[in-house]
Amino acid sequence: VNYQHIEVIVNYKPTFVIISSATLNYQYCLAILLLTFSSYSCLSAPGTIFSTKFGPIIDTQEGLEFWRGCYKGVRLSQFGPGLNIDIPAAPFYKPLPVVEFVAELLNRTDVNQLFSTEEYDKVEKALQGVFVETTHRTDKTIRYKIKGLSVVPLEDLMFAEGAKENFTTTVVDYFQKRYKYKLKYIYWPCLQCGSSRDIFLPMEVCKILPGQRYCRKLTTRQAAKLLKATCERPHIRKIAIMKVRNNCNVERCVEEFGIRVNGLPAIVCGRILPTPELKYHVSGNEKTCVPTGGRWNMINKKLVNGGKVERWACLNFSKVPASTVKIFCGK
Repeated sequence: VNYQHIEVIVNYKPTFVIISSATLNYQYCLAILLLTFSSYSCLSAPGTIFSTKFGPIIDTQEGLEFWRGCYKGVRLSQFGPGLNIDIPAAPFYKPLPVVEFVAELLNRTDVNQLFSTEEYDKVEKALQGVFVETTHRTDKTIRYKIKGLSVVPLEDLMFAEGAKENFTTTVVDYFQKRYKYKLKYIYWPCLQCGSSRDIFLPMEVCKILPGQRYCRKLTTRQAAKLLKATCERPHIRKIAIMKVRNNCNVERCVEEFGIRVNGLPAIVCGRILPTPELKYHVSGNEKTCVPTGGRWNMINKKLVNGGKVERWACLNFSKVPASTVKIFCGK
């Protein structure tokens, strides 16, 4: 270990000197050590770990749930080396039977209805790359990675059974004969799995494995739920961050390296800027205005550079007489 690089980090002061890449590597190592949570069973992402123990799980009702996480990064600031902590949130697949996931995703309960082209594409896109386990066998469970969906619904899906390539059977008959399992979702497509050869599994005999992060783009509705659920008042967020900081010094990995984190957050000087004065056109009754509480109105005021409306229309959905509407439009 080259302690010279560690001394550069520990004794860092703001300068215009370029930090070497070797010193930055030590900085990254410190961040990794401080991100180690030996007491939690966590799922890692670049610079962040997620766990159900960081906060309550937020249900989206669309087959997804949001987990709280912890981000830690070592930063070289004007106070020297500092620990940057944040409490983010990320979407994860709910550990549901696949049929329940699809029902939530499409908001449907009718099992006797075929998928539309739009629904098929939506389900295939959401499930592609997801790991599932089978539930129809009592002796063992097998895990698979979903590659896609079958082109035809379950009731029409056939495959070659045994060594006789010329003998085919339907998936529905195979499950009835082999496992004494009567399939219900015969109008829904199957899950296409397998690496060397295609394996088609009915959705109702598969369950999504827990702890799988959803990496696709969220819909507008899902993003709004995430923002609403993670929007916290500053003092509440500070309590959560300080709780994470307090756990740093008791972690075994951090103790073994002799690292200590100061218990106080960094204090910076701030100031409140004065409310700016707004200026309006000199022909108005009020030529200036100082907003109060971040609000103001346009009563008795005129804009300096007003916009020009070339074309406009008036829609009357009320019971106001047509003559009144004409008078209004003529002003």
